[in-house]
Amino acid sequence: MQCDSKDRIRVMHVIPGYGYGGLETMVVGLMGALPRDRFTVHCCSLSTVPEELRDDIAEQGIELHEVGRGQRGRFSPTMILRLSGLLRRLRIDVCHTHNIAAEIYGHMGVILAGTPILIHHEHGTIQDEHPGRFYLKRAFAPGKDRWVAVSEHIRRALLDRVRVPADKIRVNYSGLPPAPEETHPPRDASVCTVARLSPEKGIEILIDAWVEVAHYAPEASLSIVGDGALGESLRRRVADWGIASSVRFLGFQRPPLATIRDSPIFVLPSLSEGFGIAILEAMRAGKAIIASRVGGIPELVEDGKSGILVPPGDTLALGKAILALIRDPARRDELARAGKLRARDFTLERSVQGIIEIYGEVIRAKMGLRHSTDAGRWQGHPEPEAQA
Repeated sequence: MQCDSKDRIRVMHVIPGYGYGGLETMVVGLMGALPRDRFTVHCCSLSTVPEELRDDIAEQGIELHEVGRGQRGRFSPTMILRLSGLLRRLRIDVCHTHNIAAEIYGHMGVILAGTPILIHHEHGTIQDEHPGRFYLKRAFAPGKDRWVAVSEHIRRALLDRVRVPADKIRVNYSGLPPAPEETHPPRDASVCTVARLSPEKGIEILIDAWVEVAHYAPEASLSIVGDGALGESLRRRVADWGIASSVRFLGFQRPPLATIRDSPIFVLPSLSEGFGIAILEAMRAGKAIIASRVGGIPELVEDGKSGILVPPGDTLALGKAILALIRDPARRDELARAGKLRARDFTLERSVQGIIEIYGEVIRAKMGLRHSTDAGRWQGHPEPEAQA
């Protein structure tokens, strides 16, 4: 679809909306930072979003549209019709979906609405071993103009497991907005984590490892920030191990590190992870990192230099790593300083610029437009590129 000119490109981000974790944090930051002189931005959720997420989207000046109650596992033709109707009514130019539910519904909605451009952002769902998920993603792979991978690990998985053509994939690391420097005197034996309480985050592994930590370092404490389906079972697990006196469940927090600023050690024991925005937030806050060597985490944390990586699911290795940093504050502080420097490479500004470039190349190819800074609008160019 070619056109002569356009003041702004209309973009809609489609999210699952089931909770408020790393995916939602990244999307809110991206939507808020897209330049308003080039883009009009909307957000569509497949579910009724949590109040905190709704507030943060509104704070960015973005209109939120909820097209369904988003019951997982239940296919809803009505939601496809609502989404396609919304795309048509708002005359969306670019539909940008995030993870598998939004991918499937968004893809079908785009087809029905005739939306010119479809971009899918893969945060990590292809790490799920359920074979049906791969068949779905392969079936819906054709027709997407670009795939955005949050890490090189995800890019390889898209190539090898979903069979996406290499020229359709762009790696774009997530980043954080600027924040003031904060200094909080550390409590030497305090450990924390921030994660959705779901199986892939491996919090059971951390709790089991904590049994040994609590035995050899009884002064140590563990704070768990986050909520999710496993909340009650994790609390029972802590009680069954007899370690409740040293473990705190703090629930959902915004900002996530607000109540654990003085914890100098951050642990993320994930069994799968596309990138690890929680690690990045902890690194920037000056915490020493211990994490699983899985997914995109090694692209963020260099083992032995900016953190410690352990095999996923290895409670013994995890417990030893935690004890080592509790007993060696100098080593802990060394890792924290290196991690803080490393976090500076992952800025929201750089991440947003990468998305703008992806949008630009597809808009040129599909709509025949380039953004003119002088004219302050998208204008046609004489020789449109080949179709994306």
